[in-house]
Amino acid sequence: MSSHGYEVIGDDKMIIIVDVETREVIGAAYAEEDPRWWRGVLRGRVRRLYVPGHLPDPHLDVARRLQQ
Repeated sequence: MSSHGYEVIGDDKMIIIVDVETREVIGAAYAEEDPRWWRGVLRGRVRRLYVPGHLPDPHLDVARRLQQ
């Protein structure tokens, strides 16, 4: 497996995560009705994440945490 990165495309409501080499979509997430809660999937792993309201870029926090 090569060590390349991912690109996050989206905003504070929805994101997709793309492999920068292959351009394959490997994940996605969206904010629920309460925008502090997000549902996402990355490489088949489904998660529900709470994002504190004080973060300036909640979608980037979600992308980072999905990769952990």
